[in-house]
Amino acid sequence: MKKFLSLLLVFTLVFSLAACGVDEITPDSADSDPDQTTYLDGNDLNELEKKIKVLHELVISNSPYDGTYEEWVDCVSPPTDLERQVKFTITNDHLKWRYDGEDKWNTLVNLLTLLGGVSSIEGYHYDSDDNLIMSFNSGSEANLGELDFVVKVEFLGLNEILLEEQYIEVGSSAVAPKIPDVTGYEFDSWSVDFSDVSNDMIVEAIFTETD
Repeated sequence: MKKFLSLLLVFTLVFSLAACGVDEITPDSADSDPDQTTYLDGNDLNELEKKIKVLHELVISNSPYDGTYEEWVDCVSPPTDLERQVKFTITNDHLKWRYDGEDKWNTLVNLLTLLGGVSSIEGYHYDSDDNLIMSFNSGSEANLGELDFVVKVEFLGLNEILLEEQYIEVGSSAVAPKIPDVTGYEFDSWSVDFSDVSNDMIVEAIFTETD
C-alpha cells in the first residue's frame, strides 16, 4: 500500500472508497515501497496476487465500479509482502486478512458489495476445486477463489467467560481447551459439536452443580 504523504491525499482516498467497493479501510502498519510492489496480469501474478485479483473481478462484475486492478488495489489494503503466508476470515460481513503468525486482522473488502441485492451472508464452503463459495441471503453465491480461509471458534466457560479463541480452516475441527476447576460445579459437556466447522461459532461449557 502506498504511504500517504499529505492530508489532501487521505481526503481524496476517503471519498473514493465507495467506488472501490469497500466502506472502510484498515491499513497495514508496515510501510512498503511502491516500486517493489507490482500487480501484473496473467502468468506474471504469484499465487497471492491471483487470489486478490479474483476479488477485484467480482467487484467490477457486480457493481458500477470499473477501475483497473491497480486502481482498486490503491483503494483497499491488500497484503503487500507477497512472499508471506496470508490467512483470510470474515468479521461483520467484511473479508479480512492477516499474515500467518500475527494477531492483527486488516479489512480488505465488504463482501456485501460483491453482489447486488444481498444484505447478509448465510455461510461458506469449499467446492471440489478448493474454491471458497460464499452463500448470501438472496440464494446467490460468489466464488472467492482459492483463499486460505479460517473461521473463529470461541470457547466459553462458566458465566460466559472466554476460555480460548481459535482460528481454524473451514471444514476442520477445533480443539477443546482445558476446563478450569470451578468450586461447586463439575464440567459436563460442550454445548455444540465443533468438528467440521464451516462458520464462526461459539461453544459453551455446560456444568452440573455439585453439592
